[in-house]
Amino acid sequence: MFEEHTSWIGAKTLPNAESKRYAYLCNYPFLFDPSTKAELLEFEQNLQMIGARAISSIFQPVAFQEFVLAVRRENLVDETLKAIQSYDPFDLKKPLRVHFIGEEGQDAGGVKKEFFLLLIRELLDLGQESGHLEYNEDSKLVWFTSTEEAPLSAEIDFLFIFGVFCGLAIYNKIIINLPFPLALYKKIIGDPCDIEDLSEISPTEARSLKNILEHS
Repeated sequence: MFEEHTSWIGAKTLPNAESKRYAYLCNYPFLFDPSTKAELLEFEQNLQMIGARAISSIFQPVAFQEFVLAVRRENLVDETLKAIQSYDPFDLKKPLRVHFIGEEGQDAGGVKKEFFLLLIRELLDLGQESGHLEYNEDSKLVWFTSTEEAPLSAEIDFLFIFGVFCGLAIYNKIIINLPFPLALYKKIIGDPCDIEDLSEISPTEARSLKNILEHS
C-alpha cells in the first residue's frame, strides 16, 4: 500500500494526461478504513519531513535542518505565534524541536509534549476569555460561539491560529487532548448532527428538548 501511495504522489507531479493513465486506489479514499487512512497520512507526513530536511541540507547548515522554537513559558502563545510567523511556511515541515528559554532541558520528545500540552491549554483558556469558545459545566466540553464583543476578524484570527497549532502538533505526532464533542468530527467530514450530539455537549438542554418532543 505504501508503494502505491508513493507512486500516486509521483503521478501528481506529471502532466495531467500522464497522471490519468493509471488508476490509483489513493484517488478513492472512501475505500480505506480509518486506521489505513491514518497509516497513509503518517507515511506521507514522514516523507514530507524527510524531504524538507533533505532539501535544507543542500542549502543550509545542520543547525537549520530543524524547525526550532525557542519560547518563554510566561508568554507562550504570543511568542510561539511570532516565531511561526518569522519562519517560511516550508520550515514548518521540518522536524520540530522546542526549547524553553532559561531552562537547560534538551528536547528529546518530552519538552515538545509539554510545550503542546501547555500551549493548547492556554489557547482553550484564551478562547473562553475572548468569547470564541464556550465551556459546558455539565459535559466538561467546549464548543464554538459567536458574540458581539468579539469582531468577526478576531474570531477568524483565533480559529486560524488554533488550527495552525493543532496541525503542527498532529504533524509532529504529538497526541493532544481537545475537549470537543464528536459533533466537531462529524462537521468536518460533512455528516449531519442530531439531538444525540447535543446530548454529548449540553445534556441539560438536550433533555429539555427531548421532553418537548416526547410530550403528547
